[in-house]
Amino acid sequence: EFTAREQCFCPEEKYFSYLYLKNLTFTKGGNGFPPPQRGVLSTNCGHHWLIEDCRVLHANGVGADIGFQCPNRYSLEPRGGHIIRDSEFSHCGIVGLTGTVGNREVHYLHAQQEDILVEGCRFIDNCWHDFEEMWENSALKLHHLNNSVFAGNFVSGTEYGCGIWADAHNTNLLIQGNVVLHTKHQYGSIFVEASKDDVLVTHNIVVDTKKNIDPREKLDEGGNGIYTQTCEDIKTVRNILLGCENNGIVHHYVEPFCGGGTGQSARLFTISQNIISDCAHWITLPEEHNTVDENIYGTSREVAPLRMLLPVSWHDLKHWQKNFGFDLKAQQVEISYKLEVNKILSLTLGEKTYAIDLTADIVPQIDNIFA
Repeated sequence: EFTAREQCFCPEEKYFSYLYLKNLTFTKGGNGFPPPQRGVLSTNCGHHWLIEDCRVLHANGVGADIGFQCPNRYSLEPRGGHIIRDSEFSHCGIVGLTGTVGNREVHYLHAQQEDILVEGCRFIDNCWHDFEEMWENSALKLHHLNNSVFAGNFVSGTEYGCGIWADAHNTNLLIQGNVVLHTKHQYGSIFVEASKDDVLVTHNIVVDTKKNIDPREKLDEGGNGIYTQTCEDIKTVRNILLGCENNGIVHHYVEPFCGGGTGQSARLFTISQNIISDCAHWITLPEEHNTVDENIYGTSREVAPLRMLLPVSWHDLKHWQKNFGFDLKAQQVEISYKLEVNKILSLTLGEKTYAIDLTADIVPQIDNIFA
């Protein structure tokens, strides 16, 4: 079976807005790799769509696009305002749900799209094309967000890409209560890129994260639970990160990026009350002007699992506390865990075991652990 049909649903009129789609299935589109981001389901640059209880399945490239399709599209039309709720994006070759911002009265690097909610969606077995060099592979990937939320989504089986990716110049963004399982990539299961100002990553569960090693470029990266690149002032609080082949949390600084009129300093990160175990490294920071405390650590695959990049140094918990004053209220306990059919996470901390239902709201269940 084959198809040359690029899209299943796309308004003929560009910028068509205020549309409600419910309980529809769009499947088997033979679209290409982005850019442009032309999904099997497409808003065609429209704004304020409500997509609810829909399914987008088996796309060669892009499952659904809700943005302006490519960075160099110039328009003064409104952007964003979308609600994507209780829908499924599965078996999409490059990306399940995506949307870039385009150019407007300001340059693309400074433009943003507003008020986007992605809530209660499922992303299963996406990114089966091994093509991460395009920087597009992710189950969920949206660009340049302001006043937006990713909450309560379930991501599993992402073969060559991130689970959730907030791409560049994000402000006032909440990533909360998401479950990301069985992911292989060159970056992170949750990836925040080149962002600052009120970005909170909290109450997420990430289990079984592996590296996608690229023999062509000899890259040995990826395998990180939560990964930020060239950011500042990102708060990672009350996340559970288990079985990461590289870092549980890493704030990586690559090169300056100017978004919204200023660059990022690699400072002011807050890492607090996270549970991290069975990772090569627990935390990697770019430099020491950050806040780290009250985390709970289990086992690590490296002897010194707490790392500083500038200057380069590796530490155990005792010397992490001594040298930087980090994690003075941290705990290191025996941690074991087991996934039961990707529905229940059985988590044992010391002598107490918690059964976290991954099909329900995980936020109060994580709060119960810290209660």
